[in-house]
Amino acid sequence: FGTPPHLSLLSSPFHSLSDSENRFFLYFCNWTSFYFIPAMPKQRPKLPKFNGEAITDTRIAKFPRHKLKELTSTERREVVVKRQRMKKYLAKRRAFERPEDEDKPQRMVLEDKRTVNTDTLVTEENIEEVMEEDEVDEFAKYFEEEENTKVLVTTSWDDIRQTSKPSGHLKRFIADFMNLVPNCFFVRRNKYKIKELVEYGKERGFTMIVVVGEVNGWPRRLIMSKLPEGPTATFRVSSFMHSARIKNRASSSEYFPELIMNNFQSRLGHRLGRFIHALFPQNPEFVGRRVATFHNQRDFIFVRHHRYEFRNKEKVQLQEIGPRFTLKLMSLQLGTFNPKYGEFEWFFNRKNLIKSQGNKEKLTWFLG
Repeated sequence: FGTPPHLSLLSSPFHSLSDSENRFFLYFCNWTSFYFIPAMPKQRPKLPKFNGEAITDTRIAKFPRHKLKELTSTERREVVVKRQRMKKYLAKRRAFERPEDEDKPQRMVLEDKRTVNTDTLVTEENIEEVMEEDEVDEFAKYFEEEENTKVLVTTSWDDIRQTSKPSGHLKRFIADFMNLVPNCFFVRRNKYKIKELVEYGKERGFTMIVVVGEVNGWPRRLIMSKLPEGPTATFRVSSFMHSARIKNRASSSEYFPELIMNNFQSRLGHRLGRFIHALFPQNPEFVGRRVATFHNQRDFIFVRHHRYEFRNKEKVQLQEIGPRFTLKLMSLQLGTFNPKYGEFEWFFNRKNLIKSQGNKEKLTWFLG
């Protein structure tokens, strides 16, 4: 590596230093000499050996346990880790090579562990009773096509900000909701109470009022009340995605969409399905090829908005329009909005949910 710089500097005839300068220079070089020492190349850690042979993955399973004491801690740890990896590999290989005749353990999902209560489901035995109730409920006029839908949309009062003006995310949610549901009209909340807005909607022929609330700038609550007699449903909103964030999305149109209601099998789910039906007109326009989907899974309602295209006589392609959000039913109340003195038909109880989740063999869902 050549002569170190401090030695070449001292041996050079062109540098004459005094004794004090020479002592200081030597003292300085002793502290900085490690900069001129080349670093030794790092050696790869050697595998532990047994009887002169390196322990590889193929010999891990045969390595005797009583010989582990002769190895160091790092070598012992390496042997144990490799042994565990080998056991996992052999277990996967045996499961893959298992003959088809043997019974393979089936994976259990939450739907398989659910306990079905026939009293709450709509079956062939009680279908006549359910149909009789449908003929006299609050949505009978809608399904008899005696009224046209007209929805009033407004915002809730924000106690934190002390205002009813919506934030940016709530404005986008309202715009997407009005794009999804036809015949929607937005009314500014200002300082009006919900009861005053209900009377306002009755006087002007609205069939539904929708109040959207927010928490920390995001939509978190949705109250829908059927006019003029109710009922009123309260939902929790989550997983909202604005339509502008959806890749390769399709543009919406003013045609009335088709409606798909999936997995509303219980009597409560049947009633809630009729409630959601009343948001949309009864006469979908198939020319627009729009589809609004409400899919219930484990009491979470996933809302999607698509447009379908016919590629040929056999293939159909879906293109999402947006938005995306999820609804969770929190309560269903008879009559219009009255949280203090209203009669609740159903409400979400967290204690019952904890009890049902504590015993994994008995899971209960209410909508279907």
